Amino acid sequence: MPNRCTTCDTNVAPDAAYCTHCGTRLVAMGATTPLGTEARTWRWPHFRLVPLVLLSVGLLLGLLLGRAAFPNHAPTGAEQLTLNLEAYPKATVYWNRELWAAAVQGEMVTEDFERDGMSQQPLTFPYLTERGLVLHGESKVTMQRSGLPLLAGTSLHVQQLNQDLVVQFPAGRAIAAFGFDYKAAQPWQLTVNNTSITFPKSGVAFGGVAFVGVILHDLYPRSVVLSGNDADEGGLTLDNLTFVYAPK
Repeated sequence: MPNRCTTCDTNVAPDAAYCTHCGTRLVAMGATTPLGTEARTWRWPHFRLVPLVLLSVGLLLGLLLGRAAFPNHAPTGAEQLTLNLEAYPKATVYWNRELWAAAVQGEMVTEDFERDGMSQQPLTFPYLTERGLVLHGESKVTMQRSGLPLLAGTSLHVQQLNQDLVVQFPAGRAIAAFGFDYKAAQPWQLTVNNTSITFPKSGVAFGGVAFVGVILHDLYPRSVVLSGNDADEGGLTLDNLTFVYAPK
């Protein structure tokens, strides 16, 4: 004749010490009180721990996979390209120098204006830089020390004064790509052939210095034009103008 558990009223075997349903220690035959002080202590059978173990493992895996899918550092790969690239019909514009340099094909030449020397007096146009760039137009342009880490040394400082600055590449040769570091308090315009590109103010990231780079698909230009906002009294500070000649 089976006994019955006094806690959950489940049938148990006559010789059972514990209830297999709730884990209560059973009263011995002929006894009036449970054996020991744990008679009605709740005991979890081992099979009840399995769902908890599986749940814990699932939560841990979810946490690890979530960290891998959404890292705290800046996006890379396709996401980084999307954030730092803008496509035009005849050109691709990059806002990150490293990505631009990785996409460029050919030998890069950089004009850092260090050999031109600093001068608070406006340049006389046409002005020939040490690397062979020819500057002309009606803008007020000076060679200044920017004081910014990425623009160390001499930088080209352009004040618009309602005029454009034309940058002609050495010996009138066409170029396939070019880019430069800059600092500006207002957006500026860059005209390449018939394409007008607006590059934003530099903000405060990266020490207040930004980058714009262009890779041409065809119709390689021999010069580009910089145009500013009439209200931008701070002007444009430009340095490290890098370019790649178009294939002959």
